[in-house]
Amino acid sequence: MLGSAPSDRAQAVRGVEASRIRLGVVQPGESIADFNDALNTLQISLAYLYSNLSGDRFWYDTRPTLRKTVEDRETENNLKCSNDTVDLRIKEAYCWLLAPYIDRNADMKTIQWDTIRISGGTESIVTKAAKEMARNETLISKWAPALLLMELNNLPRLANYEVLEDAIRTGINSRNISPWPLVSAIAASWISNSTSLWGLLNAPPIW
Repeated sequence: MLGSAPSDRAQAVRGVEASRIRLGVVQPGESIADFNDALNTLQISLAYLYSNLSGDRFWYDTRPTLRKTVEDRETENNLKCSNDTVDLRIKEAYCWLLAPYIDRNADMKTIQWDTIRISGGTESIVTKAAKEMARNETLISKWAPALLLMELNNLPRLANYEVLEDAIRTGINSRNISPWPLVSAIAASWISNSTSLWGLLNAPPIW
């Protein structure tokens, strides 16, 4: 290594001769061919070991060899292709959405499962599942007051409590819902074993 260090990067003749490398490492009785193989292996495997065009001079440099740079780029490309393939296979594998529901015309205590295919597209599985559930109203994010009146006794799956509260608030300010005023106010709680409500909000005047 010390003998291979150049005094100038633009130096025309660089490195240590292969014959001097052999002379420095081969001992009497050892096969020179073994050391030639070892030197060739080092030249192929090491990223900073250079040789001249004729292959009879070797030296180390601080820059990686062209072979090493090309290998790194090929490795990056292969890794990207592998990641893309894995992502594609995951999307193909997890392409079914199972949405539970209750058949009101059958046993109300038995949960049924609706199978929906959500394959295709470049979006994540969660995003596609959410959009598909919203599209077929398996998951409701905004609810009309009139539909609330129809479904009050058998509420479907809502995204959160705010969906129900928003429907009630909208119904409070509407006069075209029949029978009025079934949806008339929001209360914080109901006092058990009585007809009293606590925290009654947005109650309209009695017409």
